[in-house]
Amino acid sequence: MEAYRSCHDPEATSRFLEAQSEYEKALLKEDIYWRQRAKMHWFRDGDRNTRFFHQSAMARRKFKQINFLRHEDGTAVTEQQDLSMVAKRYFETLFTATSRNDEEVLSLFPQVITEDENVKLIRPISQEELYESLCDMHPNKSPGPDGFNPAFYKKIWELCGRDIWLAATNWLSRGYFPPTMNDTNICLIPRPKCNNPQNMKDYRPISLCNVVYKLV
Repeated sequence: MEAYRSCHDPEATSRFLEAQSEYEKALLKEDIYWRQRAKMHWFRDGDRNTRFFHQSAMARRKFKQINFLRHEDGTAVTEQQDLSMVAKRYFETLFTATSRNDEEVLSLFPQVITEDENVKLIRPISQEELYESLCDMHPNKSPGPDGFNPAFYKKIWELCGRDIWLAATNWLSRGYFPPTMNDTNICLIPRPKCNNPQNMKDYRPISLCNVVYKLV
């Protein structure tokens, strides 16, 4: 833009307008990127405020960064490898199955689904149902391991919607889907009113799943 600003011939003017358009697109992309990083989902319209979003994102990152944890025995760790080990052991213990008999409890629940309702529940899914589910998701929520958020799939639905529907129908009819489909990023968020988290119990896990998995 600077190179063509002082030129007044038609070709220079055309190149200046082209560069100006590209510059506006770059600013918009930067603004969207930092708005997503800042998680300002309440922000709707108005002028770009990339600096505000950038500062908000940095503040969130600093607040939620885990630099210190305690083992169950009270030992403090600060190294990344040790922090990871504390988290791994905590979740392994938390999600280890215990042997028990649930039949006695389950038998006490009355049957509340009618035959007509059950027919509706087990009928094949439609492409429209999948799209409605996609539209119910916030477009800029954090993506899963594949890196694609709901806005991406909504944007290209006309191109790939039928393929996703056919794949989902196939997976549901077989009763299983590709093992990587439910790969999940676990993000640890400090619990409300916990300003100085020290133990794993001070954090609550947020599951960031792939959008296609959530659709299915």
